[in-house]
Amino acid sequence: MKKKTLKIIAAFTAFAILAGIGWFADAMVGNPISKMLAEIVAEKHIAETYADTDFYVERISYSFKDGKYHAFVKSPTSIDTEFSLSITMLGKVYHDTYESVLDGFNTARRLDGEYRTLTDTLFENPSFPYTCYISYGTLEIYPKEAFIAPAVDDLPSYAINQSTLILDKVYDIRELGRQAGHLVIYVDSDTVSINAAAKMMMDIKVLFDDAGIPFAAMDFILQYPRPEEGKRPEGSVRVAHFPYDDIHADGMAERIEAADKALKEYYAEQDSKK
Repeated sequence: MKKKTLKIIAAFTAFAILAGIGWFADAMVGNPISKMLAEIVAEKHIAETYADTDFYVERISYSFKDGKYHAFVKSPTSIDTEFSLSITMLGKVYHDTYESVLDGFNTARRLDGEYRTLTDTLFENPSFPYTCYISYGTLEIYPKEAFIAPAVDDLPSYAINQSTLILDKVYDIRELGRQAGHLVIYVDSDTVSINAAAKMMMDIKVLFDDAGIPFAAMDFILQYPRPEEGKRPEGSVRVAHFPYDDIHADGMAERIEAADKALKEYYAEQDSKK
């Protein structure tokens, strides 16, 4: 009797272990049945919701982070049409991100990537004279809500309204850079001073002018290098959204000093609110 009881207990234990492994595997990598169901549901959703389009499901993958399948949708005739569907294990469309196509987000992301690639040709050039901890270019493009609310406290005056962008339009990326290009540059140097920052910023402006890469403003941070061990030494010069037109020799040091002071006061005020 005891042996029979032990066999039953062992069988239930084994079943529980296998069930647990199956549940864990299902949660981590999904399962073939749910994926097949997601494929059917995604195709049906595209056919019903976006009839008379050439949209197609490029691929479907499972995310263990949210426990859902994600169908990635594209169009062969539209460079900005790219969105996804979130689908539950039971085959219900949980979320559709097509709005990112309609509201200009995808177009903004494409243009920002083009501008960043353009600025990288200079930042990543071995001849670039400064050691940068961070260096990139971005286009300041914000959704229309930022201009209405304004939900963004430090909305740049030169920012572009995302809703004004035209789907799939081939823009002059240099002209957009002239209008809304924003350089973000952190330079590591053994010399940290207002005068050193002024010289570096003017040098960088000349380099970008010579390369034919326009920008509207610059964030520039001059700081000491981080040692192999320990923290970065105290002391820095920081300016944010420093206008292109203000980067010139006449009074440059004074403008940087004032901008550095204003930015540090702003940070201190924000920290006090927290």
